[in-house]
Amino acid sequence: MNDNLGERIKRTVRRQSSCDEVRNLKSRRKRAGFNLVELMVVLAVVGILVALILPAVQSSRETARRLQCQSHLKQIGLAVHQYEASHRVFPAGWGWNGYLYRLLPYVEAGTTYQLITTAIEADRLDDEAAVLLARRPTIFACPSSSTPRDMKHVSNYAGNVGYGKRHEFDEQGELRNVSYNGIFSSLDRIDWDGPIGGVVTTAMVRDGLSNTAAISEIATEGSSSPYRLTYIIGDHLGMVNQMDRAAEECGSLRPGMEDHGNRGDHWLLGAELSTLYNHVATPNQNSCKLGSCVPCMVSSAASEHSGGVNLTFADGHVVFLTESVDRDVWRAIGTRNGNEVVTMPSF
Repeated sequence: MNDNLGERIKRTVRRQSSCDEVRNLKSRRKRAGFNLVELMVVLAVVGILVALILPAVQSSRETARRLQCQSHLKQIGLAVHQYEASHRVFPAGWGWNGYLYRLLPYVEAGTTYQLITTAIEADRLDDEAAVLLARRPTIFACPSSSTPRDMKHVSNYAGNVGYGKRHEFDEQGELRNVSYNGIFSSLDRIDWDGPIGGVVTTAMVRDGLSNTAAISEIATEGSSSPYRLTYIIGDHLGMVNQMDRAAEECGSLRPGMEDHGNRGDHWLLGAELSTLYNHVATPNQNSCKLGSCVPCMVSSAASEHSGGVNLTFADGHVVFLTESVDRDVWRAIGTRNGNEVVTMPSF
């Protein structure tokens, strides 16, 4: 009797244990998924993390691109000094073949230089331009530029022609002589058939190589930058003593107004629409052609970096200069012989 009772108790306990296990298993199965509230909380947390991390990742990438851009400018600056060491002058800025063409042998692009030179001598440059422009060295383009990578006829790096200009006209009123006070042009004559004379020597940089801008950035054709355009304002603001008014009027223009086309459109050409800029207006400002006067320009440095532009000085050092730089300081570092006394920005 007692044995039977014991067996019944054991069976009852085993059944109870089995029931508990089934209930626990069902409970675990129920808890294995997310309910709607839990899912929404998880998604919200993930969204917050993405919102926090993504800007940091993008900022890190842009910082890397900006540093690579500075590396390009350092290499170009070194090439300028190698050219100067060989020729005892800085490369000429103006002409059908600008300073970037002259630097090709010094940026490991000697073959491209020979091909272009041969085309020039055989008067075939127009016919072969598309093929030759496509051979643009990588260091002639800024990694931060939104210009499509296959548009290799443009360059983001422009040589400084200074701030002040001197115009001389003949008896018929035709422009014959123009002088700039930057590094890459001191024009003695208007001559588009070959290198223009009056190039700059180291001795002519009386303000000091470390205080004189040499190369900066420009926004180019194909980019999303509003500063890629060159607007048109009247001939009435083409002289040196009118540059303040020209800069102000130029700065008031907006996309949709009359323009003269894009900048940086031909990296072989030496002109302010292509591979040259000036210090009339501070960085990341509009550029303008002053009526029919080709050398009369507000040709601003501009980039797609946030808040400023990279700038190579004539001694080869590179800085990132903010777009809020004082205009007088910007103009002072743009001249090679202005004898200005300025407080340099904290680079």
